[in-house]
Amino acid sequence: MRITKRTTPFAFTLVEILLSVGILGMIMVAIYTSWNSILRGSKAGLDAAAEAQRARIAMSTVESALESIQMFEGSIKYYSFITDTSSDFAYLSFVAHLPASFPGSGLFGDQVMRRVTFSVETTNSQRQLVLRQMPMLQPLEKGEEAYPIVLARDVNQFLLEFWAPTSKGWEWTSEWLYTNQIPKRVRVALAFGGKKDNVSSKADEVVFRDIALPAMTVPREWQMPVGNVLTPIQNTRTNLTPNPRVR
Repeated sequence: MRITKRTTPFAFTLVEILLSVGILGMIMVAIYTSWNSILRGSKAGLDAAAEAQRARIAMSTVESALESIQMFEGSIKYYSFITDTSSDFAYLSFVAHLPASFPGSGLFGDQVMRRVTFSVETTNSQRQLVLRQMPMLQPLEKGEEAYPIVLARDVNQFLLEFWAPTSKGWEWTSEWLYTNQIPKRVRVALAFGGKKDNVSSKADEVVFRDIALPAMTVPREWQMPVGNVLTPIQNTRTNLTPNPRVR
């Protein structure tokens, strides 16, 4: 009688299974960590690109409006150039002949002469650069807003300087005291980020622009019919209208 030796089939032990599961878990953790890092890096890059784009659009909008500014001496009360630069957040309001590509133009149809206002407003503890505009001669009803458009968020500073004659000659000044003249040049600075919990710190991004304006106002005689010509008011400081926002 032939006796055969019984063989035991090969199998994984419990220790080997646990070791394999542990190695697989380490590989999965490494893959997840790498993928999460890629996602966070991509999000940070997209956020930075979006902030840069918003800053560019905000500055481009301010520049486009200032380059389209208009002022007529014959109806000067409708064309006041109003500024307030007493804080880190300037206020700017004027009338401009705006192009069709200007933000919000679709709301106004062919009413291209509009008063535009740039100001920094706080919403949910976040400072925003807001553009408001309305047809030049259209009065606002009580409680009506002048079509606000948020141009930029997380604004740290909005500063203005004006190229103006002084006792020392032409210099940059932080105040424009009168409303019935247009400065020849305006320097605009927009700063973003860098202010946490109302504590000032260095801004994350600062954008500057030196903008040349069509500084000549339209004389009265160009507005009046023939035979009704008036002598234009000379642009001297004695004829200037004080800025109502400057105390």
